[in-house]
Amino acid sequence: MMPMDEHELPPEGGVRLHRDLALRWREARAETAGVRDALMCDNEAVLANHAWFEDFERSPYEELPGHEGNESVDARLNLLVAMVGIWMRRQASMPDPVPVTLDERTLAWEGSDVPETGARLLVEIYLSSRFPLPLVLPAEVMRVDDTGEQGRRRVFARLVELSPGTRQGIARVAFRYHRRALRERHAREAGREGSDERSSS
Repeated sequence: MMPMDEHELPPEGGVRLHRDLALRWREARAETAGVRDALMCDNEAVLANHAWFEDFERSPYEELPGHEGNESVDARLNLLVAMVGIWMRRQASMPDPVPVTLDERTLAWEGSDVPETGARLLVEIYLSSRFPLPLVLPAEVMRVDDTGEQGRRRVFARLVELSPGTRQGIARVAFRYHRRALRERHAREAGREGSDERSSS
């Protein structure tokens, strides 16, 4: 993606989340303080539980029913969560995933159907495909650029009226993915070095 203007960059030391995520937008605002507070409360709940949902997505059935003690409780909770996730996915109409870049102050995404510069939006972003609980983020479109691909454009938006808890939660999620990407890269590099050593010996 093209770099954003300096005033749009995350705070020093901040990282951005770069992933393909299901995203939907509509032209709207949080019309009252009560509506905004309710949205932020929901966002904070989704973000606070994201690590737990993510762990379940990566290894949902590690604990099987039939264990004793706490393991049995964990197994039953995992089964319940799996059933809830299945029910939610069948009820929800998930939008298609698009390339998304997100930090606590800015949002960018690519798509064919995009808003106009200056539009005020409510943007739904689904961090999890297994648990379709969206963040709903008020945003203002700063600019819209061509991507060079036919029919696709890139939207740059500023997040507005977010609660401190929502901003902090987004920053934590972005850092968690960043840290995981570093671990996976180090693991790949270590694997390549190991295979090179074996082939040279």
